[in-house]
Amino acid sequence: MTLSPEQFEERKALTLKVLNVFMDYCRKHNLRFYAAYGTALGTVRHHGFIPWDDDVDLYMPRPDYEKLKQLYATDPIVGYDLLTPEQTPDYPLTFSKFSLHEATLFEAPYIRCNMGIFIDLFPLDGSGNGEPVSAEKVRRGFKLSTLFTSLSARMRVQDFWALLKKGELRQFASLLLLQCNRDSRRKKTLEAMNALTDEIPFDTASHVMNFQYSWQTDKQVPKEWLDDWEEVPFEDSTIRVFKAVHQYLTKIYGDYMTPPPKDKQVTHHSYYKYNPHQREEWS
Repeated sequence: MTLSPEQFEERKALTLKVLNVFMDYCRKHNLRFYAAYGTALGTVRHHGFIPWDDDVDLYMPRPDYEKLKQLYATDPIVGYDLLTPEQTPDYPLTFSKFSLHEATLFEAPYIRCNMGIFIDLFPLDGSGNGEPVSAEKVRRGFKLSTLFTSLSARMRVQDFWALLKKGELRQFASLLLLQCNRDSRRKKTLEAMNALTDEIPFDTASHVMNFQYSWQTDKQVPKEWLDDWEEVPFEDSTIRVFKAVHQYLTKIYGDYMTPPPKDKQVTHHSYYKYNPHQREEWS
């Protein structure tokens, strides 16, 4: 399903609420976070969400990201979940989300994890000392991330039957194989992803990068940027950005202050099942 304009604006308002709760928690526990990707772009160009986007992306340095998971296990916020690949059943991503519990969002019929209304949390890991990141390592991280997502799917009989009726035999065979030894392969894939991000220790690296679902080798940033940030307006709140946000956005997007053509100003999200006011189970 695609959200109506009214649903879209409501989704943004709820996402902002989740963001503010998360930022307050991080400030309380001295956890570092920064606007990332489209959220950083929206902050600078629109002082809030990109008008046709409804999600929030945050970076967290790996030590803070791991500390968050430890803290939240014993000091959670009532009504909010920390979704992680290690602890959340059927969660399909190698990074985490912070989510409003009393809401329903299933992204696909074969992904049985209820995402709720969420924000994305991307860990920043050591990437080296300024030298170009190995293209082989980036490809390996992308492959492991996407494999983990595929292994998190739980296909229904009707899903397989639909593929057969369409004559999509190659996809049918591929998805059928993915269901074999799914849980053990999923665990091993996550272990391999964690080993990849641990290859260069965060503490000794001068540069850091998000390796989750990334296929570009030039997205690393100097670690010194993590200690040089400022709070800037975001909708009716504020958010942290690197003081070097211009250099960051230029690296990621090039001419970031020029909006895309009108026909490109569309959301890329669609949902299998969505209810922002009530939690429902997968069906």
